[in-house]
Formats: sequence, C-alpha cells, structure tokens
Amino acid sequence: MHALAYVRHRVAGYVKYGCALKAKRLEKCAPVAAIAIAVVLSTRAIRAYGAAALAVAFYIGMGFERVFHVGPSCDDVEVLSDGTVRWKDAPENKISYRKVCVFVGDSLTTGSVSDDWVSRVQSRNPRVMCIREARNGDLSINAISRAPRIKELARKCKASNVPFATVVLIGANDLIAATSKHMLENYRVNKGWMRKDAPTLATLESALVSLLDALVPLGTGTLFLSPPGLGEALPVDGDGSLLAAFPRAYRAAVARCDANSSIVSVDLRAEMSALVGKDALKDAVPFSAKTFEVCTVVSVLRRWFLGDSWDKIGASRGLYYTHDLVHLTSVGGEVVAQCANAFLAKVF
Repeated sequence: MHALAYVRHRVAGYVKYGCALKAKRLEKCAPVAAIAIAVVLSTRAIRAYGAAALAVAFYIGMGFERVFHVGPSCDDVEVLSDGTVRWKDAPENKISYRKVCVFVGDSLTTGSVSDDWVSRVQSRNPRVMCIREARNGDLSINAISRAPRIKELARKCKASNVPFATVVLIGANDLIAATSKHMLENYRVNKGWMRKDAPTLATLESALVSLLDALVPLGTGTLFLSPPGLGEALPVDGDGSLLAAFPRAYRAAVARCDANSSIVSVDLRAEMSALVGKDALKDAVPFSAKTFEVCTVVSVLRRWFLGDSWDKIGASRGLYYTHDLVHLTSVGGEVVAQCANAFLAKVF
C-alpha cells in the first residue's frame, strides 16, 4: 500500500505541474491511474517485475523532482547575533555567511531548466549567502508576492549588521505570454494572470516599478537585469511589438523608482548581442512559441534523464547562448554570472 500511495502521489504531482492547461481536470484521473497500476502489479503474470517497475517510476520521479523542486528560500535562513547567517537546518559546524544576496526571478534563476549561474556566483563568493526567491514560470506580478519575506529577512540582517543586496531577473514569461495565446492561457491557470489581455509594455513597467519600490530600499544595492529576450535573433526595431521594445520598460521602471541611485541596471539582450555579434544574430533562430514549448520538454528529458548538458542540447539545435530559445546554456549563464559577480564586488 505504501508503494501504491507513492505512485498516486507521483501521478498527481506530474499532472499538476506538467499539464498546464488541463492540470485541474486531469488531476482527477490520478486515483484512476493509481488503481490501474495496482491492478497491473497485482496480476500474477508480472508481479515479479513490480519492483523493477517501481524502480523505474522512482528514477522518473527523481528527474521530475529536479525540474519542479523548490529550494530553500528566505524563510529557511537564520540570522545570528554575531553578524552571521546560515541555513536553519545546517549542522552546528556548517559554514556561516557574513553577507546575503537574494536572487529574485523565474526559471532563468532556479537552475532546473536553465544554466545554474547562481551556483557559480555562490562558488566565487563563498562568504555571501546566495538565496533564490524564484519559481519556474513566474511572471513579474508573481515576484511581487515574495517581497514580504524578503523584507523580513532584510530587517533581521539590518538588526545584526549583515550586508544585504538583491538581484532581479524577471519578465521573460511576460514576453512569452504576449507572443502566444496558448501560453497566455497557461499563465492564467498556473500563475494567476487575471487580465483579459496579454501583458503589455505598460503592465510590465508597472509590475517592475512595484517590485523595485519593494526591494531597492532593503539593502546596499539592487542589480536589475532585463531578460536576454526570446530566441537568438535580433528583433526588428520599430515593429511595435513588446519583444522589440521591452528593454524600454526596464529603463522606465528604473527612472520611476525613488531610490534608483542604488540600482545597477544591465540589459542582458545587449550583452548577449555583443557576445555573439549583431551580424551573426541577424541570421540566427527567431522565437516561436510552439518551437519553444516542444524544445523545452525535450531539453528537460535529455538533461535529467539522458544526462546531456544544456550546451550539447543547444548546439544540436544550432543555438549558442540558449538551449530552447529562452533558457540559458553555460555561455549565456556565464554572462549573467559575471554581471552578478561585478555587482557583488561593488556593493560588498
């Protein structure tokens, strides 16, 4: 019975997180699926293979666990009276940190479906605790909801004289929602997008201003990164699309923030363009929502089940700094990591 309960839990989990538009409807099928598995495993003909079947299910479950795992957040941090911080579940002799940086973002920051650049920043700054407040698929409005616990941690750090900073990389999913009606419905179901229309330059700017107003006053500085864009082709300037004009919303948000003097703003699309070369990007791969959806699923399967690197996956599609037109390879991730390292060296 324990095994069957585990299978039912896994089925429900995969349906909930993997089936965006039909999650609520299909999750009701989980009990039926569990019963079907129970019937199969109870037949004498293949009962001997039950353990092997469960082992395969566990292996698949571990792969999906990497994709949907939510790591420790600000709530899992303990600020000590001696001016150090550590994870609450850490042993007494575990390393303590003397500075804190919170990384606010989406799947470009979680490291489960994109290059894990935050871990590289952590390894290069061993005395800085790098905390991710990021969730796969988050819109800019979702990031605002995490501000209260970031504020609470900042308050504790200030009381113990622990330097505190934030890094913000959010907005890629706003761009995706603006380019695809299908993906927009996805965000309505899973991320609470309540407006009738897709995100616009105005709604993106408004959300970014609210986020900056909440985070910037908390510490010694904020690194504000605009996304690398979608695809690996330069958008047509002046075509009026959000994809072409979105960096303007980030510049406007910084200008509207009261404490903008402590904001370091970086346009990642410009950084990636400089890395590859504008001439090369003219003939590169443009963004397509349908291509992105398929590529992302295949990328996850190849990465977490076959062990392929993000770089290998991207190269197989003729891509350079992304592996699925949005999420980063180590090349793109290194650009972001270097921006973060330079920022931390400046504020700490």
